[in-house]
Amino acid sequence: MLPGTTGAKKKKKAKFNKFGCVNVGDYCKNNKQCCSGRCEGKKGKTRCSAHDSSTCRAGQNACDDAAGVRCVSSTGANLAFCDVTTGNAPYCSAAGDCFACKKDADCVPFCGAQAACTKCAACADKGVVTACAGPTADGCNFPL
Repeated sequence: MLPGTTGAKKKKKAKFNKFGCVNVGDYCKNNKQCCSGRCEGKKGKTRCSAHDSSTCRAGQNACDDAAGVRCVSSTGANLAFCDVTTGNAPYCSAAGDCFACKKDADCVPFCGAQAACTKCAACADKGVVTACAGPTADGCNFPL
């Protein structure tokens, strides 16, 4: 131990992104902190985890790339495309639309239990930079 140190362990803190939640792969204390709503791992070593990524990889975002990368969603929809969530996780989306959201949980009432809040600069003309997306071809049902 170095002179002048107490030997006490430094407490880990969650790092919140510009959406007010913790990115996938970063330290978390509970599910509510994670953009994905999933904080997993052994005590003291918990991290936010992704869901419904399929074959998608980080940075593949059909919402901002006209070509888009195809994927098969967790529900079997084969007309799906890779997007990026607000927690920087890859996500295979079969349907969605521009919507002001911050976390995946914000989209669940409209797009189902496996919904995600994705980054979408193409939504700027609608006054938002995010979209709610779901893994089913049925789409999302937003309030009028």
